[in-house]
Amino acid sequence: MNTGSHPLELLILSTGGTFEKTYDTSTGELGFCKTGLSAWRSTCRLPSSVETECLMLIDSLDMDDSHRVALAQRIVQAKQDRIVVIHGTDTLVKSAAIINQHKRANQVVVLTGAMTPAACADSDALFNLGAAVASAQTCAPGVYVACSATVFPWDQTEKDTASATFVWKTTSQYKTD
Repeated sequence: MNTGSHPLELLILSTGGTFEKTYDTSTGELGFCKTGLSAWRSTCRLPSSVETECLMLIDSLDMDDSHRVALAQRIVQAKQDRIVVIHGTDTLVKSAAIINQHKRANQVVVLTGAMTPAACADSDALFNLGAAVASAQTCAPGVYVACSATVFPWDQTEKDTASATFVWKTTSQYKTD
């Protein structure tokens, strides 16, 4: 955990997803223009020691295993042990599985996404990013998903399209009230 005496060594990678989409007034559609990482760094008041990188801008439904392997390889090559990945929610868990197979044993990787683009006023994007950054600092090595006000081990969550949230795969097995 970062106690404030040392700079936060964290890498935030973006792959796009709804998180990064913007509204194109000429077409009336959501799409990709440029990454918002610089603006979000400022809005979230992240320390200068946090590195950001846009790896790709792609809808996760358009991702294939070559994209996922490229993401996993970038994570393995990172000098940081704590990494946040901005990712589309539709195939986030699928990418997490590949990352889990390749990441270094001491790495904490937290994937996050958004149901509504960060550019929209009612977006969950920056809330989820903040949760992911905090989780990356406090979780034990492993792969996690930080969405919907919860941090899940990657293999214990799934997207519930009806509620537009991430939920526990089996509530009675993983969560107690």
